[in-house]
Amino acid sequence: MTRQDLFRQLTDLTLQLQKEPDNAELLMQRGQIRYRLNDKPGAWEDLQQALELKPELLKKISGKIKK
Repeated sequence: MTRQDLFRQLTDLTLQLQKEPDNAELLMQRGQIRYRLNDKPGAWEDLQQALELKPELLKKISGKIKK
């Protein structure tokens, strides 16, 4: 996946989150994209917010980090 693809996904997720700001799954996905784009503070912010909304996502995030 190219950097341009990641930016496109980031834009799409941001637009979706404007409609659904409390969607923890979308926040988690955007956090992962931000991390891949080296936006560590933005990624952390999204992942924290996702976990506040849906704490059970921690298992999903932990599984991806271990792999």
